[in-house]
Amino acid sequence: MNGAHDLGGMQSFGRIPRPQDEPVFHAPWEGRVEAMTMALLVAGHLGGGGVLRYAIESLPPLRYLRDGYFGRHLDGLEGALVDRGLLGPAEIRDRTERLTGGGDPPGGSGDVHSPGTPGPPTRGGEPSNRREADHPGRFAVGDEVIACNIHPRGHTRLPRYVRGRRGVVAHVHSAAVFPDTDAHGMGENPQRVYTVSFDSRELWGDTAEPNLKIQLGLWESYLDPA
Repeated sequence: MNGAHDLGGMQSFGRIPRPQDEPVFHAPWEGRVEAMTMALLVAGHLGGGGVLRYAIESLPPLRYLRDGYFGRHLDGLEGALVDRGLLGPAEIRDRTERLTGGGDPPGGSGDVHSPGTPGPPTRGGEPSNRREADHPGRFAVGDEVIACNIHPRGHTRLPRYVRGRRGVVAHVHSAAVFPDTDAHGMGENPQRVYTVSFDSRELWGDTAEPNLKIQLGLWESYLDPA
């Protein structure tokens, strides 16, 4: 889907601030959101991660831009758990009111600790979307490709600013869970992933910074031969 989350190449947002010695978490609640995300991924409640990404992308634009990284993740987790029937909107409101008032929140009606569908395999203890490829792939290093010009209503990892643009395959990876179907409960459908290199002027015209290459990891079905 197209929305406020797809910021690549957009103007009017100014420079991205890069604070010195920035902590990983600015407040304890951010660490708890990260822990909840990992726990729910391993338990299989968020698929391969596409479920959460789609929930975040579906936030109203102003809320998306206002809430910050971990705020968006918390919003997305709540939305995904409601959609899957593990929490109800009233439960979230009640817990928020109790916590704001200093009380202890009651237990929810859904058991988010029990496994849903099997969670993704892990690498080094963290969820992984990598899968074994069952074919050699359509493209090889050096092949010229064109990113498909698609505008799906659902989740996709193909950014708007490369759609319809020509690039060159720089690296061929193994397969990974296809996010466009994973996000909507339509299966993992693993596909090869390719690092594709785009020239900055191909993306943004003659006024773009020269001698600059932009590389993206793109799933096979996002690409056509040039």
